[in-house]
Amino acid sequence: MSVRSPHSVASRDKTRRARFTRWRTEMSGKLARSSRVFLIGLIIACGIEVIVDWNTTIYEINVLRDGMRQRGLNYVSILSKAAVEPMLAYDADSMDALSAGVFDDQDVVFVRFSDQLGVTLYDRLRPTYAETFRKERDNAFRDHFDKQLNRDVTGILADPKRLADAMAASRTRDLFQLWNDIVGFFVAKFTGPKVLPVGSGVALYQDRLSTRSGAHDDDVTWALGTVVDGRNEAWGVALVAFDMGRTNAAINKKLLKGLGMVAFFVGLILVQNIFSRRDKLRLLDLETRYGNAKKAIRDTLPSEVKCEWLSVGAALDQAPGPVDGMFWDVHVGEQTIEMLVVDPDGDGIDAASTALHIAKAYRARRREGVEASMMGEAEALGAAALVIPLTRPIGMVLVRIAKQSGRIDVLASPLGEVRCLSGAVARKLETVAERNAPHGVVGPLMELHGELGPGEVMVAACGGMENIESRGRVDASEVSAFVHRTLPERGDDLSELAMDAATWARGKLTALAGQDVVILLARRVADETPD
Repeated sequence: MSVRSPHSVASRDKTRRARFTRWRTEMSGKLARSSRVFLIGLIIACGIEVIVDWNTTIYEINVLRDGMRQRGLNYVSILSKAAVEPMLAYDADSMDALSAGVFDDQDVVFVRFSDQLGVTLYDRLRPTYAETFRKERDNAFRDHFDKQLNRDVTGILADPKRLADAMAASRTRDLFQLWNDIVGFFVAKFTGPKVLPVGSGVALYQDRLSTRSGAHDDDVTWALGTVVDGRNEAWGVALVAFDMGRTNAAINKKLLKGLGMVAFFVGLILVQNIFSRRDKLRLLDLETRYGNAKKAIRDTLPSEVKCEWLSVGAALDQAPGPVDGMFWDVHVGEQTIEMLVVDPDGDGIDAASTALHIAKAYRARRREGVEASMMGEAEALGAAALVIPLTRPIGMVLVRIAKQSGRIDVLASPLGEVRCLSGAVARKLETVAERNAPHGVVGPLMELHGELGPGEVMVAACGGMENIESRGRVDASEVSAFVHRTLPERGDDLSELAMDAATWARGKLTALAGQDVVILLARRVADETPD
């Protein structure tokens, strides 16, 4: 029975997370670029803003109308209690005195008292309003509303609940009343319908009157209530009508204010989203260019190298953000294997251009069979970096391993460290000298020497050249310990092992979030038989 190592499981989990992150990034990029998705999102955002502002405006309008409603219900409630004796005695003077107090309200234009048969006992119409009404509608107030007045008076006496339901179900309503009815319908699903008291002091508010053409008449409303005695017996009806002119003027102001708020905030949403989309598209284009530059670097990397005496595997774990530009290369010679890691200073597209140019120049020298000392190679690479526009210095780690002796020679910028792993022991290389870096190369350059014995593994950990002062560079000793723990699982697959180590190193050190990591592994065969 095979047992999975926790390091192997963790590595696979990290790989799955990385794939999911790439998929999520690709999908978010596609959605962000889609003009259809942007338009739908913009419509939804504007729709929500319109609904919110509209709801606020309706709330303010309802406050104004509810104020009028409460005044009307209060007036008829007072009159229904005070008018019992005058109505039973048919005392018109007393009813006139009761009406006088109500007419102190400048919105009150009409008061009527009717008996229990619906016959008018007394009514009073404000004279100035009567003249204005006649001029505007070419009809007297009483004649114009005669049918609707009689309907409501007889209805509240006969069946107040039925009249209330008929008012609620009336189609003669404006947009605000329709909205309130829809909201009230859903609220009633949870709270249940309102129950009106039957018999004693029923008061209703009529705000759904119609014009001659059948349209909603929002210029007049009235409140009416039953006049009852001490035994709760209804003896008639008191009705108070209001001129809605001042209230409608205030409502119009609320509508203009609401329209202004909608126009302002919707316009603000449009402007913000359009400009943010432009910025996001530019950012996505930059990310695309970054992705293409990273892919171009990955495409230049060689595959795992194996020969009869040495196996080499390496991995580049690129930073998730901008392009860092790090790359690695391997050249197999007759007597040595040479490994190179280069990291242009800084990041961005120009860093990737520098890296690709250095890789091209290095391989051209190898194809031409140019042989040079390690310092000579550093000078050549620095000179190549200075040739291209937007040039920047490069950090480098150059490693040469001799075939027969296993001798390791290293020339390294402050970019990476090299260890020789024998079992669980990671040996440091001996420092030979510290040299001044040539133009185009980040210094100082450390010249190191060591020996790779049969069966041993060389570990070169590179990354974090910009974070030396903050101790943000990959620790080769810790990477070597990880390689020792994971090596039995991977066996001969040094490339996969190097990728596991690079992923582990990035997770171990958060300071590497914006920088690439390269892990180079070289294992000398145990049964080496050199010529």
